[in-house]
Formats: sequence, C-alpha cells, structure tokens
Amino acid sequence: MGEDVGCADGAASELLLRCRASGAKRRASAWTTAVAAEVCSVTSADAVAERNSDDAGTGVGVGGGVPIELCGAGRRDEWEDGSGGEWFEVAIKPSDVWEDVGEGLDAVGIPARGPSPSAVWPVDMGQRVGEAIVLRTWPFEEADLLVSLLTREQGRIKGVARHAMRSRRRFGGALEPMTYVRATYTEKPKQELVRLDAFEILWSPLKDAVDYERTAALEFVAEVLEEALPEQAPEDAVFRLSVATMEQIQVGRVWMPVTYFALWMSRLMGWMPALGHCVVCGLDLRGGTVWWSPAADGVTCADDRRGGSAALSATSVAEAQRIFRTPVEEMAQEEWPRGRAADLRGFAVGQLERHLERRIRSARALDRG
Repeated sequence: MGEDVGCADGAASELLLRCRASGAKRRASAWTTAVAAEVCSVTSADAVAERNSDDAGTGVGVGGGVPIELCGAGRRDEWEDGSGGEWFEVAIKPSDVWEDVGEGLDAVGIPARGPSPSAVWPVDMGQRVGEAIVLRTWPFEEADLLVSLLTREQGRIKGVARHAMRSRRRFGGALEPMTYVRATYTEKPKQELVRLDAFEILWSPLKDAVDYERTAALEFVAEVLEEALPEQAPEDAVFRLSVATMEQIQVGRVWMPVTYFALWMSRLMGWMPALGHCVVCGLDLRGGTVWWSPAADGVTCADDRRGGSAALSATSVAEAQRIFRTPVEEMAQEEWPRGRAADLRGFAVGQLERHLERRIRSARALDRG
C-alpha cells in the first residue's frame, strides 16, 4: 500500500492520503504545483482518489463521498508517515464541468472494479495472463511481429509474437490493432520485451463492418494511448475508458465516441482546463462562448483571446458537460453527425496535441475522411 502514484506535471510536492473507510494509507504525488502553496485542495484529492482504483471495492474513491484526510504538502524527503504535518478534512464534491472536479468514470457507467477475472497472475515462472488491447504491430526480424499492448494491470508493454508473420495458427486475427484480448505472455529477467505466447479474443473490431472513417477513428484511440502513456505505468481508468468507447466506434457513428474519448482522456491525464472563467481577467464565462488556444493553457473571454485562438460555443460546452455525466452507451443512441459539436472535437484533440507536443496523425486522417 505504499506505492507512488504518478504525477501528471512532474511536481515535486507530495500528499499523504489516508482513506478512513479502508484504513489504507499511501503516498501520492501532488497533481499541481499550486498544492504546495495551498497545502491541500479538493481538486487534487479528487485526482488522487481517481487513480486509487484498487480501493474501489471498499467504497473509497471518486464520487463515493468518503471523508479524506490530507497531510500538508512538502518535499518527498520531508514527510514520513505524515509526521510534522497538520491534518485537514475535505469532502469530494460532485462533478462540475466548469471546474472539472468530477466523479470520474463511475458517474458515466464505467465503474472501477477490483481485480478482473483475467487479471495478470503468474501461471508459471515469469508467465502471466491478463486483459490487453493491441495498439500496434511492426515487422520484427524475419518472421516475427513486435506488438505494443495496453494491459490493464501492467500498463503499456511491448512483446514479440514469434513467427506471427509466417503462420496465423497461434494468434489468428488477435493481432489486429484495437483488438481486446486475454493475453498470455512471459517476462524474462533484464529484458524489456516480453514473449507473447497466446491471445484469446474478447472483442474484435473485425466482427463488424469496417470503412475508412471507422478505421481512422480506431487508429486515433490507439495513437493517443501509444503516445500519452509511458511504459509499465498501469492506468486502469484509461483502460476502462478505451474498452467502453472503442466498442461504440461503428460505421457511420464515429464522431461521438471520438469526441467522448478525447475529452475523457484529457481529463484523466489531468490536462482538461476549467471552462468557467477567463484565465486572464477572471470573467465568469459560464453560459457563454469561450476561447482556447493550442499554444496556451486555459480558456479566455473574447477580449483576452490570444492569437490563433478558436471559439468554443456555449452549446458545445454544454455537450462537454453531458459527456462527463452520461454513459457512452446512452450517448451512442443519439444521432451525432460530423457537424455536431465539431468545435468541441477540435478543442478536445487540440488539448491532447498541446500536451503530447505533437500532431495526432490519425486525427488529421479522420478529418479528411
């Protein structure tokens, strides 16, 4: 229970979080440098609790309304078991798109779970079994394939599928990108690449019709996951989001799940700005148009907009609010043509590109479709 939780922006400050309901105590990195000055904040508590998905079965986590105690912020080497700090009690607030303090994926029908039925567990010396999403494959040596996987319990890993280019007997169609599988693989000491032994298909994009737009949309999800997540860094919430949204990407119905995934991905990574106030003058922007720039953080009013800014309409902000509160399966029942909330989709992709510091090629390919 003493694991470190990753820090989205590399801040050196830390919080020591104690969840009363389970008696669990863990050290968690602060998500923003502002926490060091403000000692504690509800937003940071929410973000930390969001990532403690293994506590979900005890009722601890985002949206549970469980009192949380936070120790004062400090450097990593200054805090040992909370000694010397003053304790503060905060309560997790309900979701609010304006300030982005949300109930997490639980609020939209993608609940956190305990260990999955196919959780990674040792089968033999170094062999493991677990849920995974195939992201990409590359030719490797003469007849092998190098495969990038997002596993639920171990995060993003790479492995070698021996003789996969020569024979489809072992893997069949399980190596197609964005296939959801139960993977059996073997880790070897001091080797970065695992050996892929067998895949059992849990869901395949090939079971339904495929066209250019659907292919580009699935590639968009794969590319974002590949670029945003470091290797060997488990992100259960991101994994659950990916499984839920990729199943909704169908021929003629790609624009809503792409927008849904992009917005939620920004939020889970800690990149989603608050949309309620101008970051320059503090003007209340709720109910009105906001302006965002691909080169700067936050949103502004029309008077303070930066060069190259784009408008995000009040209607699209309301759509974002719905996305953060509505299950993707429910939203998939609505008609969502290409033109609906196109500015919101551009905003969501722009936020990802700003923090990834690169263009997302599949997003451009999707727009050309």
